[in-house]
Amino acid sequence: MNLSDPAMALLAASGGDTVKLFDVSVKAGDPCALTYTPSPGCLVNSVKWNHTNLVVASAGDDKKISLWRQNGQSLGTIPVAGADSGDNIEESITAISFSNKVSRYICSGGSGQVVRIWDLQRKRCARAAELKDPNEQMSIK
Repeated sequence: MNLSDPAMALLAASGGDTVKLFDVSVKAGDPCALTYTPSPGCLVNSVKWNHTNLVVASAGDDKKISLWRQNGQSLGTIPVAGADSGDNIEESITAISFSNKVSRYICSGGSGQVVRIWDLQRKRCARAAELKDPNEQMSIK
């Protein structure tokens, strides 16, 4: 895939197991520049760019965060598959968000009402908090 301007890229996931990357600058033809399936058969619930728009994170019913480049090259998953780190997720992930200024951390939340902050350099959970009230909000600075 060759995106001349990363600012013209649009990510989409819509109730299936696939993430699509569109080049919105394409005037004619198919604007879909890349189709990526992190875990075939598992729904993708959230997809986000990092702060530089060079790395994509996707997460869903496969209970992991998949990291990949805009050309489809996999950068691995969080938690690391097969690792005995105690970082396993037991619920579907419904939302993810990169930190705003650096891409070292990503936050995830899921159906188990646990918010986790992941350290992407160490590939481990740095902090976890259980939200007991469905209306409770959490802000980390």
